[in-house]
Amino acid sequence: MEAWSIVNPAAGRGDALRAWRQLEREARPANELRVFYTEGPGHASRLARQAAEAGAERLLVVGGDGTVGEAVRGLVETGRPAAELPALGIVPAGTGNDFGLGLGLPVEPQAALERALQGEPRAIDLIRVEIPGLGGFTGVNTFGAGFDGAIVHEVNTAWYKSFLGGFSYHTAVLKGLLTFRPLTAWLSEEGGEERRYERVWLCNCVNTERLAGGMRAAPGADASDGRLNLFLAHSLSRAGALPVFTRVIRGTHLGDPRTLVRPVTSFTVRFAEDVAAQLDGEWLGLVPAGTVVRVAVLPGAVRVAG
Repeated sequence: MEAWSIVNPAAGRGDALRAWRQLEREARPANELRVFYTEGPGHASRLARQAAEAGAERLLVVGGDGTVGEAVRGLVETGRPAAELPALGIVPAGTGNDFGLGLGLPVEPQAALERALQGEPRAIDLIRVEIPGLGGFTGVNTFGAGFDGAIVHEVNTAWYKSFLGGFSYHTAVLKGLLTFRPLTAWLSEEGGEERRYERVWLCNCVNTERLAGGMRAAPGADASDGRLNLFLAHSLSRAGALPVFTRVIRGTHLGDPRTLVRPVTSFTVRFAEDVAAQLDGEWLGLVPAGTVVRVAVLPGAVRVAG
């Protein structure tokens, strides 16, 4: 089997590179494997496009959600159907790894490699986001506007990320609980009438059940069911936010009237304030007040081994 491997040496504070050095000898003998190391933003997308054009059967990605998302965008940008693209094999080795772990992939690198190279591929949905003024984006696991976007910006610029790793998300959450200003949002599901929500902290869609380093926003979510999972945390005071977020981390928030969890194929949202936005843990920017953000599912757009 001809396979390409994309390794992000910076992912997970060097965890991806260390994992790959242990795995490379075992990966090469049974496969025609070409190995590439990313050199900066966008490089994984370019390599993925090249792998598809070269006819690779499998594309192994060693890194976190950001690297996986970049590689997937490169595949999607070829315009080919999923069946004509390399199947994606993931070795989760980033800070949060929400996408890979949300798909049920192994945490242990050796087991993840075996699944990535030998697992049966299945079609996986993707997220498409359109933000006027910022552009169109394709994601693999989560889009967030509000507290979530602020967390990502904090984590990606925080001095403590280098030694706290995955726990840096939880540290950023605690800091944000003291500083975040809740929002007013208007939400429309499936082209329906807009509904207004006050004191909004989180407005997300998730493809798997996980976001922000392990918060179980949509328990039981299926990334291959042709739907996304809308998650909204609203009507929250500052004092009330922490108990709700604790329940979200555990996945015990379903039924709480301050949270909305619903499968959708599309939705739009706009805010009364400028709002921070993120996609797969990568900062997108500030969305100006009143801008209508459109989110939709791309059903079965890629295949993932495992």
